[in-house]
Amino acid sequence: MGQAVQAEAEATLDITENELIRALAEATLDVDENRDGFLTAREMVRALDWPENRVKAQLRTLHEEGRIETRKVVIVDIAGRRTRVPAYRLRA
Repeated sequence: MGQAVQAEAEATLDITENELIRALAEATLDVDENRDGFLTAREMVRALDWPENRVKAQLRTLHEEGRIETRKVVIVDIAGRRTRVPAYRLRA
């Protein structure tokens, strides 16, 4: 990643992180209580109304900084099958 792009990503992280925290707090109200606040990337896309690549870029940045936890959660996919997918939450 070029230095200018890296600097821009770092400069916007605080703003987007605040948006992320607010949206995650709101979105966790709509998911299963047994999930302990973990959301899938797709749920974050819906909650934030961001493009998927932007959400995943923020997740990568936060993961590299050690600021999120990851675990697998069970969802029902479009075919009605129960499947395990990665889910994320900010570290306390």
